[in-house]
Formats: sequence, C-alpha cells, structure tokens
Amino acid sequence: LEMPYGGVALALYITFVLVLNPQPRPMTPTFMQNCTVSGLILGCALGFRMETTRRQGRIGGYDIGPTLLVLRTLLGYAIVIVARMVMKKVLVFLFRQAGFEPSPAKPVKRAESAQLQQEISGWDLWAAAVVKTTVYAGLAWTITCGAPMIFELLGMPCSMNG
Repeated sequence: LEMPYGGVALALYITFVLVLNPQPRPMTPTFMQNCTVSGLILGCALGFRMETTRRQGRIGGYDIGPTLLVLRTLLGYAIVIVARMVMKKVLVFLFRQAGFEPSPAKPVKRAESAQLQQEISGWDLWAAAVVKTTVYAGLAWTITCGAPMIFELLGMPCSMNG
C-alpha cells in the first residue's frame, strides 16, 4: 500500500480477480457477493491509505464527550446512507445512458419452459458488477476516509482507531 501507485495497482488487481471469477448467467448471489467483498477490500485499502496520508502520522485520541460521540455516529450513518444512494443512482444512470442495464429484472417464467430464466448479456452483467463493486468501494472509502474528514471539518474529530 505504500508504493506510489498502490491504489491503481489494487484496483487493477481487484478487476483481475473479478474477471477470473466465473460470470454465470443468470447472475448468482455468490458472484455479486464477490463484487461486494472486492469493493469493500478496495475501498478500505484506499481509504486507509488516504486517511493515513491526510493525517501525516497524527493518530492521537480525541475526547469529544458522549453527546458529540452520539451525534457523530448518527451523522456517520446518514453520510453512508446518502453516499450509497447517490453513488448507485449516478452509476445506474450513467450505464443506462451508455446502453447497458446494470439492474436486470427478476427472473421470469417462460411459457415454453418450466423453469425460471433470466436473460442478461455479458455487458449488462459487467455493468452490474462494476456498479456493485464501485458502490461498495465508495462506501468503504467513505467510512475510512470521507467521514473522518467531514467530522474534522465540523469540529468532531475521531482518532484512527475509533
């Protein structure tokens, strides 16, 4: 994580791992869970690196009192919820504008078939995976770097360990 382009290398590695995973059609929960976990790992690693760089080694603890601690926790939840909503809406909109369907419909029962089928193209599956991975990477980054930055600006700083 300390190499100059560690974030880029990690993003390429996560992409490589996701490409190596089997990409079943219809999408399976396992594949989307791999996207989620990959996004969380990427976001935590990038966020931690950016936060330690931003703090320049300052780890110190801050005693802000129980009232501000509860306020900071509630504000943190709100930041995460809003960040997820905004990121997902923007990414889905952008992919739809580009002609992809990143949110495929639920499987439907075909008249000629006794089983449920879901038709999804490879590129739509790719778009769904990119949205899932990017949203969760963004959430993890928000938790590890974005929210502490906002808390510090609002006068409610938090230490690196909680």
